[in-house]
Amino acid sequence: MYGIFMLPKERKDGLKKIYQDDLVSRQTLVERDGEPLGLAPGYVYLLVEGSGEAVERARELLKGVAEMLTGEKAEEARKKFAAQDESVVEGMGAIFG
Repeated sequence: MYGIFMLPKERKDGLKKIYQDDLVSRQTLVERDGEPLGLAPGYVYLLVEGSGEAVERARELLKGVAEMLTGEKAEEARKKFAAQDESVVEGMGAIFG
């Protein structure tokens, strides 16, 4: 299961709760700026992959700090995360080929 959260860069300090929480911090956490992803500039996106319980806990911790994306917005953001990861892997292959 996964959840993608979007928050303004100036509220980025609100993510500290995520990294300090025992349950959520044990999940896969990927933080990216929106502009290089082709998403809203001026925003930070956080992908939380793991158990449903952890994603729900992240939602609770970020209430009032970040918006959890749903539906098409969440799918689009997840695809952009994946595309950027693939691009990095391809670049590493070209370097170390």
